[in-house]
Amino acid sequence: MTLVENKAKGDTVGTGAEARRLYLGQVDGRFDPARDLALGPFCFHTHESRSLALEPGAFMDPSDDSDEILNCYLQAGKYSARLAFELARELNRRHGTSYGLGYWREILVPWLCLVIQAAFGRFLLISRFVEKYGSEELVVEIAEGETDWQVLDIDEFARLLRTSEMDFWLNSLFMARLAPTNWKLIKVPLPQPAPRQAPTDMAGSQSLSGRIFRHFFKRLSFDNVAGVRVMSIFFSIYIQLLKARPDRTPPHDAEPPQPSPKIPGAVRQVVGAIIQSAMPQSYGTRFKELDDKAGRLSYKKGRLMVTSVTRYNDEVRFISAHAKEAGEKLVRTSHGINPGTAKFLLANDYEYDNHAYLSWGWTSHEQYGERFHPVPSPLLSKFAGKHRLRSSELIFVGTKMWSQPELFRPIPQPKGFLEYRKAKRIFLEGLEPEPL
Repeated sequence: MTLVENKAKGDTVGTGAEARRLYLGQVDGRFDPARDLALGPFCFHTHESRSLALEPGAFMDPSDDSDEILNCYLQAGKYSARLAFELARELNRRHGTSYGLGYWREILVPWLCLVIQAAFGRFLLISRFVEKYGSEELVVEIAEGETDWQVLDIDEFARLLRTSEMDFWLNSLFMARLAPTNWKLIKVPLPQPAPRQAPTDMAGSQSLSGRIFRHFFKRLSFDNVAGVRVMSIFFSIYIQLLKARPDRTPPHDAEPPQPSPKIPGAVRQVVGAIIQSAMPQSYGTRFKELDDKAGRLSYKKGRLMVTSVTRYNDEVRFISAHAKEAGEKLVRTSHGINPGTAKFLLANDYEYDNHAYLSWGWTSHEQYGERFHPVPSPLLSKFAGKHRLRSSELIFVGTKMWSQPELFRPIPQPKGFLEYRKAKRIFLEGLEPEPL
């Protein structure tokens, strides 16, 4: 590839004003839909009116092969286990601690799964572009230099993954490694990220009864379960009155196997760059604060702890990590539709691998273990039998459609959302004016 250094974004370069461009990030005034290429619909996030004219066929998804996608997920699960093991040793050394792998998996694996999902999807997508357009001469702007994202916690990291700035940075990392020699790569400054939201105040978001209970009892043994508020107090008291019993949860491997050779080198390199530049401060400069706060709470070996996934809440996950370290038996509860239905699910690596999982009625999920216990959903049960007919009008309920970069997970990928939008319009236009 030809690499042109330090051009201001917007300059015209070597091949002339008519050079065909591939946009990795947001399109600008130079974009010509008759000539230029965009990596995905997310390149039009701030130019939706221009993207409406584009058909799904103008884009491609990371993969159209379900077997390839499933294989990527299986490899990603092994990869996250290996990285958690390696980071556990490193972070124990860095912070002067000696916590076990169960503690560190509880904190790290949800973040590592996000990192790996973000990397795999972009690798597959850019690889497909290289395969299709590799013989052409394209001009591609990539982000210059290294950056420190100063990520506060896992919740902020998850939100950053849907920003055009981090998307452009990640795409640039892969393009620098995968572009053919006849593509001209131009380094441009990384756009300044938009102002970030303030971190979530979990104490302020809890119910009054929950805050009162925590004031006296410090922590709940039944907590963060969708649809349960005041009853969390009584369930927690009941759990604490139960006799503590040994944890028979199969332990994690003392040392997970090396990741499969099928993990592409470019993916490993970019994952390493993300870990280096975007590790949440929860695992770095704020670790002692969060670890000490959780460590001061009371835990009891053999006692149950029932909670939802809370995967994007580091403060809560430090508590469940200490509970695991102390020998408490962690029980996760279902919180959405993918568990029990999705053929591939990275959440298996931090939701199913505990003492038990309370499902919304199902007792098995293909290859994902056997510790499932069906119970009604507290949240959905609140709506059962409550409907009262007040109007003959119909409400058409659809799913959300991301226009921003999306993780490589079991939902429609960018092109799929355009196809869904098109199908939804065709369906609505085909309805009779009056309901039957």
